[in-house]
Amino acid sequence: MTDPFLDLRQLVSIHQPNLFPRVTTLTKILLSNIYVPLTEVQFTQRDYQHRFRISDRLDHEQIRWLTVPVHLTNGQKTLLTDVQIVKPQMCAQHLFDTLRYHYGLTPGWDIATNCVLNVCKAIVSNDLVEANQISMNFMLELMDWPGTVIANATQPQCERSERLARITKSVRGNAYICGTGGRNYLKESTLKDAGIDVISIDYAGLQSVLGPSWKSRSSIDLLCLSGLDGFRSILQRCQMVLT
Repeated sequence: MTDPFLDLRQLVSIHQPNLFPRVTTLTKILLSNIYVPLTEVQFTQRDYQHRFRISDRLDHEQIRWLTVPVHLTNGQKTLLTDVQIVKPQMCAQHLFDTLRYHYGLTPGWDIATNCVLNVCKAIVSNDLVEANQISMNFMLELMDWPGTVIANATQPQCERSERLARITKSVRGNAYICGTGGRNYLKESTLKDAGIDVISIDYAGLQSVLGPSWKSRSSIDLLCLSGLDGFRSILQRCQMVLT
């Protein structure tokens, strides 16, 4: 008997959970049918696992980092799941106060507030992965994304491309969506040998929609400054540009 799922394109995005993800990352996930949060991955200080960009209160063209301070229990080899937040209670209060100061009078702050509070609760519980996933799921829900988040997918420890192929197959996917950064290391032949199509997207086209800060603009910044209707409209345009 033929498996009916094989007749459908099940496009999978696999990405480490980011704190208030960049619009580029969010757009990639919105284009997929299945999103797998990659949590069994090495923590990287220069990535977006514990920090994101926000706009200055008075000059929205001025962008700055907002960072959750962390302690790496195993040095540079620390996994994302093993990261410890430094002074969680104080950190959560600082995060909320900073966002409220910069965005409290913006069109989207009222919508974002509950999400920010839930992120802060996860931070108080010293759970960075949960905080990140709360923020990512919230943004997907705002877009009425019809896809599925599979947070408990098996994440084998092996070569990068082989790992992506195995994860994609484990969630019954038959296509993998790859962003600009992933193309630098992805061995497409490994996925194709496993019967998985590779869909590459080029984020550069988003500059026409998001402006000069397109590479690093965070979803919380876009939501607060644009309001819900503007947020949805801009992300819909981003998806159209990349398809």
